[in-house]
Amino acid sequence: MDTKRRVVLVLMLVALLYLVATGGRTTPYMSVEQLVDDPVRWEGRLVRVRGELVAGSLSLLEGDKTPLTRMILREGGTELITYYQGLPPEQVQPGGQLVAEGRLDEKGAFRAERILVECPSRYTPHVEEEEGEGGEELGV
Repeated sequence: MDTKRRVVLVLMLVALLYLVATGGRTTPYMSVEQLVDDPVRWEGRLVRVRGELVAGSLSLLEGDKTPLTRMILREGGTELITYYQGLPPEQVQPGGQLVAEGRLDEKGAFRAERILVECPSRYTPHVEEEEGEGGEELGV
């Protein structure tokens, strides 16, 4: 057997093992508009949705053991109420692009299991104040 055939066979075997290990499933990645336009299709399924954080929509609600974060993601004129169990990442900024991974519930709200900030290089890093100087706490 020549080298090219061996390489092709090895690549095919690796691909097959990957499909078996993941069950052949991948997590769909979509916009807010795509998710909201077909809620019946996506309800209860694990998806990743991308949208802009609406300014003023981020709030922390009391949860059982950890805070519940409520936010609204927007794309164009379409908005999606999103809940996340826990605090959002520090880099979250109003108007910033987020990717939320989770499931759409039967009421049309998105229950995120993970929140990712897109393009974190766009944000300036937090600079700690020198000791002895007072500083304001940054709110989310």
